[in-house]
Amino acid sequence: MDMDALYYAISGLDWYKKPECLLPFVCEARDAVINRLSKPINIKRAWVIRSGAKKKEREKLREELGANVVVIETSLHECISRISKDERRSNFEVWEKLVRRWWENYERSEGDVVLCIENRTDV
Repeated sequence: MDMDALYYAISGLDWYKKPECLLPFVCEARDAVINRLSKPINIKRAWVIRSGAKKKEREKLREELGANVVVIETSLHECISRISKDERRSNFEVWEKLVRRWWENYERSEGDVVLCIENRTDV
């Protein structure tokens, strides 16, 4: 589950088209899934994709779900390079600002599994 997928499912628009007016619906859908995952369920594995830069956000999710947290640390430079080559994303400046803000706010946590992924051609 991730916000891009939820936006897409709710709006029916292109993958990176995200009308601000739909954000409350997307957040409530995400929260409903997380809430349901915190209860007994017959699912062996679920992936919750978040952009939580703050360790407090990730620790909360770890506690609520008993989850393993995996952080994919793709460098600022690599993220911006990928965005600039992605034809699906309009308004490059907005995306660049979001990536820069994430890296400014990012805090590592001892409880996280950290993967560093750079220069992949299959992403």
